[in-house]
Amino acid sequence: MPLSRTVLERQLQLAKSVLADRVKALEAAGVDAATFKTDPKWREMNADVKQINKRLLSLGLTEANDVAVKQRKEEKLAGTAVEE
Repeated sequence: MPLSRTVLERQLQLAKSVLADRVKALEAAGVDAATFKTDPKWREMNADVKQINKRLLSLGLTEANDVAVKQRKEEKLAGTAVEE
């Protein structure tokens, strides 16, 4: 079942905040920003953020398609009503 935009945006905010907390912990430990990608937890959290962003993008494309389909249906119904 696809998730709604509000749920995905809430998940994205949560994932970004968890990632930011991990970045703060790594910085406090003295890890250089260029080497964050070697930390397994950071990579997992970063992947979660990317995955949710892709879901939002996909949802946007689906919403745009739904609007286009609805518009075509309305145009078709208006065209048949004029012919009758």
